[in-house]
Amino acid sequence: MQHVLDPDGDMILTLTNPDAPFAVWHEDDSTSSPESQDLSGQVSLDSNTERSNKRVKTSTPSPVTYRISSRHLSLASRRSRKMRHRWEPKKESDGHFHISVEDWDSQALLTVMNIIHLRHRQVPDDITLEMLSKIAVIGDYFEFHEAIEVSAKAWIGKLQRTLPKSYCRDLILWVWVCHVFHNEDILKTAITTAVRDCPGQIQGLGFPMLDQIIVPRRTRGEEQQQSNLSMESVHSEMTCKTTRRDALTSAGAAF
Repeated sequence: MQHVLDPDGDMILTLTNPDAPFAVWHEDDSTSSPESQDLSGQVSLDSNTERSNKRVKTSTPSPVTYRISSRHLSLASRRSRKMRHRWEPKKESDGHFHISVEDWDSQALLTVMNIIHLRHRQVPDDITLEMLSKIAVIGDYFEFHEAIEVSAKAWIGKLQRTLPKSYCRDLILWVWVCHVFHNEDILKTAITTAVRDCPGQIQGLGFPMLDQIIVPRRTRGEEQQQSNLSMESVHSEMTCKTTRRDALTSAGAAF
């Protein structure tokens, strides 16, 4: 399948292994260790998921290509501008630059490229949290944060009423989305809920650096909780001393 974002585009972006399993949740392993998670930026496959195994064994989906403008990419992010210098000497005989990515959701990539190419009528008004998480992966990779920000704020605004009140996969998706698009209020709420309710190791779902987002905040939270307990202990001891002193004073007055 080919999508033409710019009929005069000078770049062909090829997505191999499109629509791979995304952010796999280990339902029976809430205490999975960090080693079982892939935090490299590539989506990890769940070896225990029958659907994932079946797909890997049976067939490889056909690549999806996008004809795009390298100029639009360069304007949208500093990283793309830096990458452009490496593309310049590598224009192929067909007159196009060629780059490839893998495993991403093909519709999420199309949505991101529509935004970057100012095809706003092709950008959906409503999307799911799942799709927003996939868009966040792509936006974070290319550093399209500012370019996607307006759409992301609108999507988050419509979805925030669905923020889970307990630890689950959707809650971690919210952590990822709000980290990428800098929604600090929802991010704090989601992390607080995850730290409070997760019985063991919080699952990173393969998102880049997610362990470094949650773990430091969890540590600070535990330190704060310990500090609060210490303050409560001091307060309790002071209250007891005051009570005993008042009691002795009253007894002395009675004599």
